[in-house]
Amino acid sequence: MGYKSQVAFAVTKDRNEEFLARLSEKARGLISQADTYENGQGVLYHFEWVKWYDGEEIEELIENEFSQDAFFLRLGQEDGDMQEQGEWYRGGEFDLTYTRHLTFSGAPTP
Repeated sequence: MGYKSQVAFAVTKDRNEEFLARLSEKARGLISQADTYENGQGVLYHFEWVKWYDGEEIEELIENEFSQDAFFLRLGQEDGDMQEQGEWYRGGEFDLTYTRHLTFSGAPTP
């Protein structure tokens, strides 16, 4: 079964083609499994629950060469396991972010 993460990253439309060309065949194969969304500013790749071990190359490329033109979020299965990279503000119009909140039930109405 293995450890799985929810992963999403967005790349500006201007640099997406270059980004994909820089990846290995293995990493492009991983990206081909993502749900992909496009808008006027960029392309968003989303993986609901994926074994992300093969995605390290993608993270490194965003961190080292595309930080101004990409934004990356990964949420792991364990509390506190969250990773964020890149400086393209939340993936432009995609507003890529995560939320945490408390829930409870069985309490009387105040």
